[in-house]
Amino acid sequence: MTEIFIHAGLNKSASTYLQEHFFPLIKDATFFCFHRNLDTGLLREDLGLKKKLIFSDESLLGVPIFLRASCRSEERLSFVRNTKMLFPHAKIILCFREHSAFLISLYKQYLHVGGTLRFQDFFDIANDSGYISKRELFFEERIQMIRENFENEPFIFTDVHLRSHRNKVIKGLLSYVGSSTKFEDLGLPSGKRENRGVGMVQSTLLRQLNRMSASALNPRGLLRLNCRVMRRLRLDPRTLCQDRLRFLSDRELVMPMAAKDYIRKKYANDWLQVLKHVNFEEFYTR
Repeated sequence: MTEIFIHAGLNKSASTYLQEHFFPLIKDATFFCFHRNLDTGLLREDLGLKKKLIFSDESLLGVPIFLRASCRSEERLSFVRNTKMLFPHAKIILCFREHSAFLISLYKQYLHVGGTLRFQDFFDIANDSGYISKRELFFEERIQMIRENFENEPFIFTDVHLRSHRNKVIKGLLSYVGSSTKFEDLGLPSGKRENRGVGMVQSTLLRQLNRMSASALNPRGLLRLNCRVMRRLRLDPRTLCQDRLRFLSDRELVMPMAAKDYIRKKYANDWLQVLKHVNFEEFYTR
């Protein structure tokens, strides 16, 4: 019988690192990443199913930029219940990121894919009418959903734990999956920075270009700056501002201090509860 492991999020929380540098290297498990396998055409290939299957989609319990309807709590609960019916013995892997760091990273992604809003409109503190609602950023309820619906203990850690205690987290994951793969054989990169975001100065220019360019987030844009030709020439708005115009300034894009203070205070207890659920060391010591 195949063992099922589901990495369900969150997005912007070390998902790229896990999907590129860890999960594919587990020798006795078949790894399937929904959006990456689709993008590379691997669905047309024989995955060679092994006794362990690791499925990764960081948006399942995350806060995606697209597919906004899936962010509602009732939609997440439906996903959890449906997954339980299909894979009642599945084991869930969850990584979290502190709310303010998570939100600014999500905003950078929003700009990368064509967003036009300023940060204060992306996350509206005063009226809660922004692109991202305050309700979406409560994380602990996701853990409760998993614990209430699945019989197996989930594997929970944070991006900070992965950076500061990488060896323990990875060895804990290997133990959780029950893999015979040795940590020393993984050849993991150290200190590799994934998904570098657009800078402060460049973000203003990117928003202006996004306003003019047609995209999924701005279908009324007059110019086709995101077409295949522009991307091939590396002249699309994202590449232009993130890479080619990086020389303009090395200032990092950060959220306003007032917003950061507000977010940390509002979600302080939620983050404290998340940290209480962190359990990677339990599996590392086994």
